[in-house]
Amino acid sequence: MIARDERRRVAMGEEFEGCRDALDRPFRLTVRAWPYAAAYRSTMADQAIHARAALEEVCARGDLERARELYAGDFIDHVNALEFRGQEGIARSVAMYRALFPDLRIDVVDQVSEGDRVVSRWVLQGTHRGRRVTLPGITISRFEDGKIAEDWTVSDNLTLMRQVGLRRGLALAARFARRRARGSSADPAAGSGT
Repeated sequence: MIARDERRRVAMGEEFEGCRDALDRPFRLTVRAWPYAAAYRSTMADQAIHARAALEEVCARGDLERARELYAGDFIDHVNALEFRGQEGIARSVAMYRALFPDLRIDVVDQVSEGDRVVSRWVLQGTHRGRRVTLPGITISRFEDGKIAEDWTVSDNLTLMRQVGLRRGLALAARFARRRARGSSADPAAGSGT
């Protein structure tokens, strides 16, 4: 009877209140795991903290030294239709976002961790040519040997187009399409970037 109750409690998800990120801000973490796996839950909590730091410190602030600590050397980043590889790809992806939004800020608002994956729901805020932009997105991070080996990120590009304006949005899309065709925006090792 106790084991059955324990399975039900863990299967529904366990929430950790009072977690703190690198900037000492509180957040809620939901971890799903099997019973009696405290060490496993601890690893997942560490992975969630790493995923948060990757988004808030590396992607938003451009801390490429921190990127070497958090990401595997052969990291693959799938961002909507683009693909970036390795530390050089991280630098290109970060440069792209920081060029669009010089005052870029990303706040992770929710995370779910299971196995070797962490799902982070985040909100990007920044200014593009004088217009304030708020862009929601989701990143799924896959961990291998304690580092992020692969990310899949999806953001609401229609919301972005609406906020920067149709003309600016189309010009921005055309510019990145040209760069992508030349291979300068996405990693050349990624081929077509899809």
